[in-house]
Amino acid sequence: MQAQISKKRDDVELKQINSMVTEAKAVTDQVFNDDLIVKGSACVGLDCVNGESFGFDTIRMKENNIRIKAQDTSSSASFPTNDWQITFNDSGNGGLNRFSVENIDTGKTPFSIIGGAPSNALYVQSNGNVGFGTSTPVVQMHSKDGNTPTLRLEQDGSAGFSAQTWDIAGNETNFFVRDATNGSKLPFRIQANASNNSIYVASDGDIGFETSTPDGQFDIAHSANANNHAFLVSPTSNVGVNIDNGFLPNGLFDVQTTGGVSNFTVTETGVYVKNAILPGASAPSDERLKQNIVALTDATNVLMKVYPKSYFYREDIIKKYGFSDRKQFGVVAQELEKVLPELVTSKDLGQGDFYKTVDYNSLIPILIQALKEQKLRIDELEGEVSNYAALDNRLNALEAQLNSKNKNAKR
Repeated sequence: MQAQISKKRDDVELKQINSMVTEAKAVTDQVFNDDLIVKGSACVGLDCVNGESFGFDTIRMKENNIRIKAQDTSSSASFPTNDWQITFNDSGNGGLNRFSVENIDTGKTPFSIIGGAPSNALYVQSNGNVGFGTSTPVVQMHSKDGNTPTLRLEQDGSAGFSAQTWDIAGNETNFFVRDATNGSKLPFRIQANASNNSIYVASDGDIGFETSTPDGQFDIAHSANANNHAFLVSPTSNVGVNIDNGFLPNGLFDVQTTGGVSNFTVTETGVYVKNAILPGASAPSDERLKQNIVALTDATNVLMKVYPKSYFYREDIIKKYGFSDRKQFGVVAQELEKVLPELVTSKDLGQGDFYKTVDYNSLIPILIQALKEQKLRIDELEGEVSNYAALDNRLNALEAQLNSKNKNAKR
């Protein structure tokens, strides 16, 4: 390995240079065709003086424009040739006090430290942890500041996209994301001392609130028991409210009680409401909504073929759907279907179980018509009774007259 260095100027020459003598004495460059070893310290620069006090310095550079340039003279196309330079401070009046690494070939400065930077502005620990503002980084990247340490992500528009700046920061109040471009709005915040698993995203994308085991696409744990669900969007996208652990919504939307019993269920075929109270409920019945209107007839004969019964729901059905365990009154769907099939349908009562149901409301018009038919029949019978009463009165009057004549004849 060969190295070259200019021979140190003598004191007279240094004095001439420092005094700005116009006729400087030429100094012949010294070339050493072997390694150069200096047992001591070395000073390089126009302002080095004889008797320089080095202290602990091994190499000192001393003048008003200090640069270290690495000039690569590789000539083969397969070798890198980039030239680099370490720059100490700007050379112009009012320039920056800086330590920089410059890419001479591109004219860019990828790394700079500005004078006045605080201690440990950048600190790399032996284990690779990086500290910003701390010499004891405890994680891979550790930022420390007296007030709201912040990471800024700035898109400057240089690539043709709209400029946008986001800040990720935290302080004694909360951890937050700040939209610095749009009025420093805070669209996302987590208060200090938030509970474990306040927001949890599982590996399959399911989201849990105060639970690390979401049982569906969206799971809000119940306040009384974190294993249960105050609100649950199931894996099949059904929505449930108050769902116990191990149970799922029994329809598109399902409100349950303890043990998976449904109080209100919306399925693809209808709505199920347990013990419904619907004050003021009504059905659309405007004449302008209807066509093919036909008056009911012979309702009495139809109802004579309907056989009301009393019954109890099976115990397993009571447990599964929360039906009442009290005596019920109604009709059997399969029997009614033979007489009035329009009033019987098959619906999902939850959990994919289809059973026949009866439209009791539609029985009301038939009952009304049957009542009217009975009223007409009663009116007819009452008319006949009135006729019989009048005839009876006439017979009684005739009988009285005959009896009276018979008595007069005997005299």
